[in-house]
Amino acid sequence: MDAFCTNLESFISKYGHDGKSELNTLCSKHQVELAPQTHEDDTGFTYGGLQISKDGALRLLFAEGNLGVNVSDVSRDFHEALKTATTTTTTTTTSSSSSSPSSGGRSAFNITARQSVRESYDPEISATQRAIGSLVGAPDIRLVPNFEANAAVLAEAGTLGKVRDDWDKILGAASLAYFEGLKYQLERAGFKDDDLLQEGWKEGVSKGEISLRVVDKLQSTKGQYHEVLLEHGVLVIQTTPEYLWTNTSDVGSEILEIL
Repeated sequence: MDAFCTNLESFISKYGHDGKSELNTLCSKHQVELAPQTHEDDTGFTYGGLQISKDGALRLLFAEGNLGVNVSDVSRDFHEALKTATTTTTTTTTSSSSSSPSSGGRSAFNITARQSVRESYDPEISATQRAIGSLVGAPDIRLVPNFEANAAVLAEAGTLGKVRDDWDKILGAASLAYFEGLKYQLERAGFKDDDLLQEGWKEGVSKGEISLRVVDKLQSTKGQYHEVLLEHGVLVIQTTPEYLWTNTSDVGSEILEIL
């Protein structure tokens, strides 16, 4: 069990309270089992791996003839075991702007996606928000990433093979890239210190909010990778699962046309 304990410590060190909470929630029996892998497990490990049973036990599985082989790797991927267990109990939610789990983490906004937000989005987004606010003369502008709603769309697309396999690993960086792309296009359009452009922004984006949304299909026939539109005073950046994190530097290139 030494390797198991070492890997558990590494998992908790990386995923923190979120990881510990989700592990305790999904492994409700608080029991670790060592068992042979069978066809009923539907896991397909080469040597072995972690599985969370339907009744909440954490299982250390070993493939036939491989008991004691690669023991340090068998318990390495706690996050993958949690993702797999979560997938079977996914509930779709509509919106979120934080990297905390909901309903015990049983959502498409899985532990890998939340970790990507903590690592790649949270440390940078404040600077991006300040920069955009300065450009448009609206320092209190709100950036709404809609992590849970977007994750639900992406997870569904994943079941259909319409999104890259690692969407949850790059969700944080990709979401940041869309806001960064808009910032770049605002700079190019000359919003900085331009009273007329800033006034036009405030009239168009009257609610002071920029929202990122993943949808099945874009509204515009012009855009292929993403689009920017106004909805009831909110500037909405839309993209589709198949083009997630594609050409993000062009986000908002049409901004002057829609304001």
